[in-house]
Amino acid sequence: MKSNQNNIDFSGISHPELDLARFIIKSTEKEGHEALFAGGCVRDILLNRTPNDYDLATSALPEEVCKIFKQKSVAVIPTGLKHGTITIVRGTANVEITTFRKDVDTDGRHAQVEFSKSAEEDSKRRDFTMNGMYANAKGDLFDFHLGQKHMNEGVIKFIGQAEERIKEDYLRILRFYRFGSQLSFELDPEGREAAQQHFTSIQKISSERIREEWIKLLKGKASTKFLDAMSSEGLLDFIFDKKVVCKNFENIEILKQDTPLHYDYYLYSAMKLLDMKLDSYAKRFKLSNRSQKHLELFSYIGQQMHDFGSSTEQEIETYSCALVHDQLKLCEEVSEQNALQVLVTFLDKISNNNVLDKGWQIYLKQERAHGKLFDSMPLRGSDLMPLINNSEQQKKIGETLKILRRHYINRNWSKKTQGLERAKSILGD
Repeated sequence: MKSNQNNIDFSGISHPELDLARFIIKSTEKEGHEALFAGGCVRDILLNRTPNDYDLATSALPEEVCKIFKQKSVAVIPTGLKHGTITIVRGTANVEITTFRKDVDTDGRHAQVEFSKSAEEDSKRRDFTMNGMYANAKGDLFDFHLGQKHMNEGVIKFIGQAEERIKEDYLRILRFYRFGSQLSFELDPEGREAAQQHFTSIQKISSERIREEWIKLLKGKASTKFLDAMSSEGLLDFIFDKKVVCKNFENIEILKQDTPLHYDYYLYSAMKLLDMKLDSYAKRFKLSNRSQKHLELFSYIGQQMHDFGSSTEQEIETYSCALVHDQLKLCEEVSEQNALQVLVTFLDKISNNNVLDKGWQIYLKQERAHGKLFDSMPLRGSDLMPLINNSEQQKKIGETLKILRRHYINRNWSKKTQGLERAKSILGD
């Protein structure tokens, strides 16, 4: 197979998975088979991006791959044997190698495949021209669909007929917009028109697959542009199966940073900007219990800050620090300071004022001076239950806790017994 007379440069990359991939290619070629870097890793290197993984494609059948590497000092895992994928593991590195394939039947979600001996035939079943490129261990590039040219032009283009690629897997509609957001590329007009004709079919895709693309889209450097496009073109309505009210997509840009709560901050920010309720949002994406707790935390803090909108600036500054510190126990695995800093920045930008940022500065100053700014208030709703004598008092528990918290922050009481006495007074008879 002849290359396109172009090369990709692996020389500046040092990574255990790249070393393992080279070992796999060399071992496979030694047995008389072809093995190539495939898809995303080739694209990313040509874009001067660090690949997330180093997937390989080969002319060897899955059982031949297993036979080759069971004789080596690596682990062989038949990840997707039916579809020709084997995972090779060495130390902390793992690389997937998949037999060349061609589709024989598709239903918009799944494909039935046959194994092939041709990289070019394998490339025809991929989605975009930039993802249909291959390279050998020397760096010789095999570009069957002008993927490098289209990348240089800054355009995302389907391989062959756009509608055919979309009907093979309807998730490709969302991937089309997601890659536009990630790379800040333009969408090919033919592909855009074909995608719009099949927006309704996005509802056939599982929530988990949509969630993965949704998060990547939100993190993209051109997310505002593509969220606006998805809104105006109606794609968001089909993703959420309802008319979506959108506002202030530019606020998503403030979250372009890595944190331990990275995905959940993005998910929360989009939920707020789309003006959606947490329960329906969580159901749509089948969020984990952990993610739902984080979104509940952010929603709670945002609502509390809204409730205190009529307070003095000093009260809000103080309250913001105490509230966040108290509630972060919901996220025990997260670095408190890192999570708090990002959350305060987010709320500050969303609310378009600098009160919360001042609160963060107070928090840091006090933390340096005293170790911790506030202890958690030593009273909970359950502590007030013995004081409740009627339904009217029960209705006042939430407001009573809010008042007690203000008094606690202002150092008007500190011991639990003092707090209970104040609660009795607030609740009345």
